[in-house]
Amino acid sequence: MNIYNEKNPSDNTFEDEYDMDSILAYQKLSVSKKLEYLDEMNDFFSKLTPEKNKKAWLKLKEEGY
Repeated sequence: MNIYNEKNPSDNTFEDEYDMDSILAYQKLSVSKKLEYLDEMNDFFSKLTPEKNKKAWLKLKEEGY
């Protein structure tokens, strides 16, 4: 599922990053597909996030934030 502006990729701003068709398509996904999608995003961000940030997030999580 592509949630970005395919017509003009350089025109992807926060305001138009998601369009209504993409939101409706996501709503139609099964729970297992949504969880799979979220797991893929988590893996992606985990690979990109610097170790320093991961440690800071873990510390905040341990403190209840």
